[in-house]
Amino acid sequence: MNCSKCKKKNINSANYCKYCGYHFSKEEQEEAKKGTFVWYLEKFDKIKDIITLNIITNNIFFKIGTVLLVLGIGIWNLISYGTNLKILESSQYQVQYNTKLNEYYLLTNKDETKLNLYAPQSSQEIVIEHLDKENNLLEKNVYNNTDNIVLNSNTSDEYYIIKSKDNKNMNKLKMYIYRGAK
Repeated sequence: MNCSKCKKKNINSANYCKYCGYHFSKEEQEEAKKGTFVWYLEKFDKIKDIITLNIITNNIFFKIGTVLLVLGIGIWNLISYGTNLKILESSQYQVQYNTKLNEYYLLTNKDETKLNLYAPQSSQEIVIEHLDKENNLLEKNVYNNTDNIVLNSNTSDEYYIIKSKDNKNMNKLKMYIYRGAK
């Protein structure tokens, strides 16, 4: 960069002229930097930030918004589903819940019913016991997730006990399936 006062050559990144002490303005420093390797690197970094969306993701408002969104989704899920085992609605059946007896009733017209079940993330396994009216165990199955639970739609004399265990507690619910309804 040439000094505008004494006209002598200085390095491009100088703040002051090494010969006369003249203070270079920001505009003079930017003009001297144009076309240099450092200038091209800075332009490349700006283009890279735009392409990789760093210009957006490094913004403090984006970071705060993302954290609030994740917290909001978590709170919404907690309010919607709770922390206990629960039978959810499905197109294969209707769900009714008897609060006095703490029992679920599924009304369906199919021989087999795919159960739509909510289990908290901390659940280690789902155990489903199929019992008759004398409380004799007919069948017991253990599931690792709630995706493929299919139950037989038998007479109303039989029922299911569904258990979900995590590190802290055991969730348990009783369910009857009534065929011919829906």
